[in-house]
Amino acid sequence: MHDEDGADSPSGLLNRASMILQAAWRTDAAWLRLLLPLSFLHRVVLYLRRQLFKRGWRATYRSPVPVVMVGNISVGGTGKTPVVSALAAGMRARGLRVGVVSRGYGASPGRFPRRVLPDSHWRDCGDEPLMIVRQTACPLVISPRRSDAVRELLQWQAPDLVISDDGLQHLALERDFEIVLLDATMGIGNGRLLPAGPLRDPPARLEGCDWILQRDSAIPARHFRYQIDGFVNIRTGETREGNAFAGQRVQAIAGIGNPAGFFASLRGLGMQVCERPYPDHYAFVATDFNRLQGLPIIMTEKDAVKCEEFVESNAWFLKITAVLPEELLERVARLATLPTAQE
Repeated sequence: MHDEDGADSPSGLLNRASMILQAAWRTDAAWLRLLLPLSFLHRVVLYLRRQLFKRGWRATYRSPVPVVMVGNISVGGTGKTPVVSALAAGMRARGLRVGVVSRGYGASPGRFPRRVLPDSHWRDCGDEPLMIVRQTACPLVISPRRSDAVRELLQWQAPDLVISDDGLQHLALERDFEIVLLDATMGIGNGRLLPAGPLRDPPARLEGCDWILQRDSAIPARHFRYQIDGFVNIRTGETREGNAFAGQRVQAIAGIGNPAGFFASLRGLGMQVCERPYPDHYAFVATDFNRLQGLPIIMTEKDAVKCEEFVESNAWFLKITAVLPEELLERVARLATLPTAQE
């Protein structure tokens, strides 16, 4: 079932346009060829920008501790943020001190870099950074200039390793290890750069990365999966098992890059899902929930951090954990023990 309020609102129109474009990328619709000149311009800009850094005409920053970049070459949800949290947890389990930096998409304007704490407001730091801090208890700093975020993090804490949430295209920050995520269903889509395709970087960019991850991939080294940890009530903190709502009709809310994947997960848990997709990073308000009473409301943890001030006790988020290849965790952990990491 699909039920969407405000179809003619700006957010509703944006959401529909986004879904139409993503569907066109998946099927390589013929009309996308009209956008090829813009994709060619995108390629030229990427090349020129990379040359500026390669030739030293734009400065880069080298952190004294290893930097691991987790990003993607495409738009849309690839599972990047759960992977960052899982990677940080894996490093802490090995006794390493981990810090995280992020752009802080959606954060209110003002002074940067900015430290993020568990009790920070999402409007001050963005939804994903706040979720990462609450999941991992790692120090996290946001800034549009990630090199500034790393400097602030090093002044604040003494991490053995820095993980950058996104920033693959942020060439001003040098990195020691790159993890690139591919879309679970679309991969690289039609292989074209934006806007004729979903790619932010050309496919050849994958050749230079250190590790590729793709959810439920048939290639063992690339494979990662989501572990369902159950449901958490946003108001009370009560937890329930993953089958708690099996057979029930629920209102499913998702303001993420891949809402279809979230809805599919709920159906896989036996629920009858009323889909309510929103644009990625959507800023929910209380009126979005006026017509959602009477049924359980299920949302993502990323959306929950933006709704905890006004939802009722019928609102829950699905708690998931990304399970990463053990070989990847060992590779990353070794970075912090190399001689160059201690100099």
